[in-house]
Amino acid sequence: AREMDEVAVGDKAPAAKGGEAVVAFFTKLPERFHVQEDPLVVPAELARYGLSEVVNRLLSFDKPVPFDFLVDGEFLRTDLFAYLEARKLSSEKVLHLEYVLALSEPEESQVDEVPDWISSIVALGPLPSRWFAASSFDGAVRLYEAGAPRLTSRLAGVSITALGALLVPGDAASGSLLVAAGRDGAARACRIRQGEKPAVGPVVALRSPVHAQGLEAVALNEKADLLAGAGWDQDILVWNAGASLFTPVEEADAASTKRKAGGGGADAEEPKLVLTGHSQVVTSLRFGDSARYPFTLLSGSWDCSVRVWDIA
Repeated sequence: AREMDEVAVGDKAPAAKGGEAVVAFFTKLPERFHVQEDPLVVPAELARYGLSEVVNRLLSFDKPVPFDFLVDGEFLRTDLFAYLEARKLSSEKVLHLEYVLALSEPEESQVDEVPDWISSIVALGPLPSRWFAASSFDGAVRLYEAGAPRLTSRLAGVSITALGALLVPGDAASGSLLVAAGRDGAARACRIRQGEKPAVGPVVALRSPVHAQGLEAVALNEKADLLAGAGWDQDILVWNAGASLFTPVEEADAASTKRKAGGGGADAEEPKLVLTGHSQVVTSLRFGDSARYPFTLLSGSWDCSVRVWDIA
């Protein structure tokens, strides 16, 4: 490839496949991955692999780094000649190629066998997060750090169908808040401590006195003061949350690597709101961003609808 100071754009059709194309590379990656954005003439037969070699030559890294390429926000999945020809572009058209780190093929590093179906997985912190939690139909939640199992805690004597998690508002270093949906119609809440001695605090369970069917979705808003659950009853239940649902982990619990069953019972408590409208089981819930949509709740259902609720 050779650098060009100026490129004239004309009506010339794409050259033969052995011809040339004009490209300009740019990236949003950290500065060490940046190259000059001047136009270059490269063989038109180059596709992702060949373009990645060109960028690596420009970067002069000791070890090559695989890149992927986007044109106008879409991944380039052909060679340059085919791209130009499909869009009837001139071979002198400057293609602005954004390069990003290529994702390698997933590798299985660790497998944790559990005795029942896994129903939900949530990250315990912003992605990429070293910690995550998984729920199972055996009523347990399991904590993992970097893929390695760290703690098993039985939240209930029934299947857990969904999880939601949030870093403790204003004090992320103290752990995460976890909410869970149960097949017994109860929503459960507890506080989790990550770190060297992970532990799960006391489990509080909430159940509507008139909604007895299983929950399939659960959500906690960013301020952790509203908890929503929904499922086979088709209605969406919204309870007040707050500190009373998320008691900090006691120091005595931190020494335990496996807790016995807890949160088996559920206190009947009238929800703050009951949102009616879905005609099939509700399978997904999410609160809106607190800065832009503080009073919004979204729900998805088997009735093929997504609903947006104003809960002000």
